[in-house]
Amino acid sequence: GTCQQPWQCNCREGWGGLYCDQDLNYCTNHKPCQNDASCTNTGEGSYTCTCRPGFTGKNCEIETNECDSNPCKNGGSCKDLENDYSCECPQGFYGKNCEISAMTCADGPCFNGGTCVENVGGGYSCQCPPGYTGSNCEKRIDKCSSNPCANGMNRANGSPELMVLQS
Repeated sequence: GTCQQPWQCNCREGWGGLYCDQDLNYCTNHKPCQNDASCTNTGEGSYTCTCRPGFTGKNCEIETNECDSNPCKNGGSCKDLENDYSCECPQGFYGKNCEISAMTCADGPCFNGGTCVENVGGGYSCQCPPGYTGSNCEKRIDKCSSNPCANGMNRANGSPELMVLQS
């Protein structure tokens, strides 16, 4: 800037502030936004970046990892792509998230006496007998996990412990 009177600065175009030290066109002069983000001057040396999908951070410098949310099901492994991901499915599963089973009821996928039902559009589901859970009835339900025993009572191996009260 130039000065015609003491403490009165006449700023060149693109500069502002009391001493012409604020870059009003920060986006053009410094190009702070990365990964093809758009930059908007907000005045006095400030700016904001509008990130493309798949990027985050003040300058859009951080690539979002879509695998962080564990989108792949049934043991599928996730590969992060730009603004997307892909799942490599284990044998017997397919779909964007490995959510569809290639097995049918003819393959006998239900364990522990579960009843197999064919799904419309492919795949199957298992209806589990009491005491079992999981997509293939493979997990035994731990009846103690909900802490059903009150007043300090424990349950081990199906037989309750006796609690002796003294008065």
